[in-house]
Amino acid sequence: MARGIYKRGNIWWIRYAGLDGKIVYESSGSIRFKDAEAFLSNVKRDKGFQVS
Repeated sequence: MARGIYKRGNIWWIRYAGLDGKIVYESSGSIRFKDAEAFLSNVKRDKGFQVS
C-alpha cells in the first residue's frame, strides 16, 4: 500500500506533511484506491513536492 493513503469507512483519505511540517489530512472523495493515489500525486505536484 502506498504511504499516505488510508481508508475511513468506505472513503480513501490522504495524509502528507506540508512544507511547514504540519500534517495535512484530506479526503479523496472516492471509494477507489487508484483514485486516491492519483489525488495524492496531484496534490503533491501542485504543492511543489518532488514526486517520484
